[in-house]
Amino acid sequence: GTFHHLRQPMSSSLYKPNKPVLDLFTGLKKIFDEVDSEPVSTTRLDNIDDLGDVDFIKLDVQGAELDVLRGGPEVLKNAIFVFTEVEFVEMYVDQPMFADVDQHMRKSGYMFHGLVGVASRAFKPMIVRNNPHDGLNQPIWGDAMYFRDPRLYETTSTEKLLKLALIGHEMIGSYDLTLHILTLLDKRNGSDIASQYLSRF
Repeated sequence: GTFHHLRQPMSSSLYKPNKPVLDLFTGLKKIFDEVDSEPVSTTRLDNIDDLGDVDFIKLDVQGAELDVLRGGPEVLKNAIFVFTEVEFVEMYVDQPMFADVDQHMRKSGYMFHGLVGVASRAFKPMIVRNNPHDGLNQPIWGDAMYFRDPRLYETTSTEKLLKLALIGHEMIGSYDLTLHILTLLDKRNGSDIASQYLSRF
């Protein structure tokens, strides 16, 4: 592919910046000015030999998240949680949007769990609270959380489910998800972990 180096390095991408869209919003276009580009080689996630058994996937590749996911069906099949950046406006030319990522994740056996860190921007010429990087109601990007669809838990190993329960409790505060998983594991193993967990609240 071609890697586009932008004025703000963290916005650089395999996708070209979409200037007509960026120019709609206060404080975006300048950040996405292209300063250079170069040809690069990419590798599918499934072709990385030493990747091992992945539990948690974190993606932030400036519009190319769906490309990464499409290149890793086997990795995605074995993982239990995905935390990925998504976009709600087309900041890059022909980039996949949140709806595209969401559809792929659902087809891959995951359930959408929420959005965090959603960033908004104001339409020009408004500047909100004297801050060009602030906004009102228009979301631009954010991070989407997905976990293994509960309908697949019967065929998911105890180890993987325990890891997902830990992620639910320690990382994202989804105590209901953790309790749901522990209840299932109690039925599977004849244990009594769920009631002990619930007594903590």
